[in-house]
Amino acid sequence: MPISKRNRRGLFLLLLLGILVAYMPRILIGYAGEEELEISFEEIVRLEEEIKEHQAIKKVKKKKIREEKFLTPKQAFNPNDYSKKDWMKLGLSEKQAAVVCRFSQRGLSSNEDLENIFVLPKELFNKIKDSTFYPELKQEKPVFEKKVIESVELNSVTREALIDLPGIGAFYADKIISYRENLGGYVSIEQLREIWKFEEYVHLEHLEQFLTVDSRIIERLDLNNSTFEQLKNHPYISYSVANSIVKMRKAHGDYYDLEELLESKLIDRELFEKIRTYLKVEQ
Repeated sequence: MPISKRNRRGLFLLLLLGILVAYMPRILIGYAGEEELEISFEEIVRLEEEIKEHQAIKKVKKKKIREEKFLTPKQAFNPNDYSKKDWMKLGLSEKQAAVVCRFSQRGLSSNEDLENIFVLPKELFNKIKDSTFYPELKQEKPVFEKKVIESVELNSVTREALIDLPGIGAFYADKIISYRENLGGYVSIEQLREIWKFEEYVHLEHLEQFLTVDSRIIERLDLNNSTFEQLKNHPYISYSVANSIVKMRKAHGDYYDLEELLESKLIDRELFEKIRTYLKVEQ
């Protein structure tokens, strides 16, 4: 049966009304403004306090984890008698334990000495400080035999010959030879005082009678051929001074005389006199 024109108009209006009803909420939301978010000052302060509290809890947890890494010794002990394995059982790494043993071989007399070992973590020290004991160490002055000891020349002496000297020992025999290699040789016995803690453990005044120095056999760095790395590795030449020497050489050509180094703003007369012995100029 055909639909009349009037009925068709009615159906069209009904369909249009349905579409309007379906989309009206979306249209209204589009015109509605976003609600402003308001936070009070008190709320901000509370949030800051919560953040600080959370950070403090994290810090405490990290500290607890570090403390749990280390163990408390089961009984009182003398740190001087502990081996590398003993220290590792308490939580130290192999390298840390080796350094602690190196210090204990020289003799620890108190917890203060133990705490001053730079590789010993504070957390472990706090766990063991009440379990340590130290027998009284007799501070005896070195006894030097009256037997005749032949003098040695610092720039050619062997490690074994140094160990035989009174008061040296293996540790500082190695240090003397290592520093000799870094310098290129000794020009004075007094240079031994530049070795780390040498004066603290070795009585140089007792050794001087057994030592001689032949400065003619030292190795010198050639100003015109030495690299920046070679220069800066010398104990008396800093990074900046080595850089200045190389830059001057590039800017003005080869050196003809050591005195030309004084043209550098970084090298004064005192430093020049100190390093000139270890330098040479070859054309």
